[in-house]
Amino acid sequence: MVSHREVFRHNLFMITEQELHFLLRTRETSLLLRVNEIGKLVCDHYGALISESDIKSASFPNGMPPGRSTIYDEKLCSSLALSNITAEISTPLKGDYLNPSLVLSSAKGQVYDFVYVSHDIREPQKIEGLPTPRGAEEELVIRLADKAMEVEVELHYFVYEDCDVIGKNMVVINHGETSVELIKAMSSQFCLIDNDYVLVANFGNWAGEFSHCETPIGHFKYSFGSDTGSSGDYHNPF
Repeated sequence: MVSHREVFRHNLFMITEQELHFLLRTRETSLLLRVNEIGKLVCDHYGALISESDIKSASFPNGMPPGRSTIYDEKLCSSLALSNITAEISTPLKGDYLNPSLVLSSAKGQVYDFVYVSHDIREPQKIEGLPTPRGAEEELVIRLADKAMEVEVELHYFVYEDCDVIGKNMVVINHGETSVELIKAMSSQFCLIDNDYVLVANFGNWAGEFSHCETPIGHFKYSFGSDTGSSGDYHNPF
């Protein structure tokens, strides 16, 4: 016999879509994505658990862009510039001044502009020839495309409810006949709206692994990693 609480718990762990708002929920956390007025995929919330009834109220308002910004498309929205959105993917040379997560180049040029095309909520599928995330019950695939450049990007999201983890990976597909050089492709980009955060990292050495370091995040660029060519005791990649 299944209790009402067990039914509610099972229904809570899912990926839902509501008017191009995508809510991904684990046991204790939620990720809320949205296709905005100009077709860009943005992050409105990541953190405490929210429900479907919170979707509209949790969506981040556009506000007015700084006076030096370039409006992306006045016909679609007169208050949106790429420089003032919390984008899930960023490309250079188009007015998006985030550190780009995807950089492409071809004989057609280097300016790529990816907008929403379609999405699927499905059972996770194996990635042929590559390691595949496993153990998730559902997968959200959001497709973005630059039709003029004939390139499509798939953003994949996996929910691991019991450990409060949302996995992400990106697939770049060239539908054209012109070769495309993949200069940079990051599996994830994450924009934080607030500024009261701390960067936690672990460094170390032989027999002295996992030395703990906490740094308040300011208006700077931070990087951490290892130059050894592999993960290890010098610096853990997470």
